[in-house]
Formats: sequence, C-alpha cells, structure tokens
Amino acid sequence: MTKLVIAKSLGGKRIITNDGEEVGKLVDVTIQDTTGKIEDLIVEPNPDSRIAQNLTGEDGYVYIPFSSVIAVSDYVVVDRRNISSGAAGVFEYGKSGGYGYTSGNR
Repeated sequence: MTKLVIAKSLGGKRIITNDGEEVGKLVDVTIQDTTGKIEDLIVEPNPDSRIAQNLTGEDGYVYIPFSSVIAVSDYVVVDRRNISSGAAGVFEYGKSGGYGYTSGNR
C-alpha cells in the first residue's frame, strides 16, 4: 500500500508514537531528489520525551524515517520500534529492560 501525503499538510503536526508518547513537533521533511518521496520527518523534540532526548542529533532535531509513519490525522503516529533507523543514532531496547542510545552514522 502506498502512502500519499502532501508534505505541506504535515507542517506543525505533533509526532506521537503508537503507544502515546509525544516525540515532538514536525518542522520539516527530507525529500529524495530523484523520486520526490519523503524520506525523513525532521522533528523539534519534546523536552519531556525520553525517546526524543535520546534521539536528538547534534543539530538539535530528531530524524524519523517516513517508513515509520502509521497514520496521519490531527497527529502523525509513528511506530515506536522503527523510529530510530533514520536518527542520528540507534535507539534500542537493552538487556537491562530499558531503552538506550548508541551512536550512529548521521
């Protein structure tokens, strides 16, 4: 199934995970040059979000791959398990039972 979304309609929407945590507010998107498809959501992190704190890159933003988007309505709902693949690092569930951040290549 193909997701058809007009990027302009996404601006300013809140990003939440499928379990209800607010990651932040959408400020921009990255677009693939040759196809015009949205690749990543660029999110201003919610300071109260543990996920956002752990995924915030050096530029102060969280990058979430568009493939993680589950639904778009009043909010953009993303799959918590997949939000790290476009981020500045990798947000993983560790052996200790909690989420943790490891450096990535972005």
